[in-house]
Amino acid sequence: MAATINTITATQITTTVPSGAPTGPLTVVTADGSASLTFTVTATPANQPPVVSAGPDDSFTLPSTAVLSGSGFDEGLTGGPLTIAWSKVSGPGMVVFSSPSALATTASFSAAGTYVLRLTASDSALMASDDVTVTVSAIPNP
Repeated sequence: MAATINTITATQITTTVPSGAPTGPLTVVTADGSASLTFTVTATPANQPPVVSAGPDDSFTLPSTAVLSGSGFDEGLTGGPLTIAWSKVSGPGMVVFSSPSALATTASFSAAGTYVLRLTASDSALMASDDVTVTVSAIPNP
């Protein structure tokens, strides 16, 4: 398997190797055999975007609030925390989230109608999002 050299410094060579390439000891020998160097090859997985779910679609009647139960996961390769944000994508009125930076939150709506809400997760390098549709009905007239 061929490797591509990305950078060379006095103390480090950074390469890209194909997926599935072997890891372990590697010896490099000069063409004339006068010098050699043995080092260890380790594979570092690439950062992947977070996995996020805004949960199932929901419906309710005003003045109740929607209970939103999102989920999110990141493999942790960036070393930073998983940042969460709820937002309104569309809908006829205002939406207020009780905890807009938490996976589980409630949402209050100012008007009846169909709303699309988005849960976005970021690992500081990559982002992912998922939408949920909430249908809000007005209080029926007696």
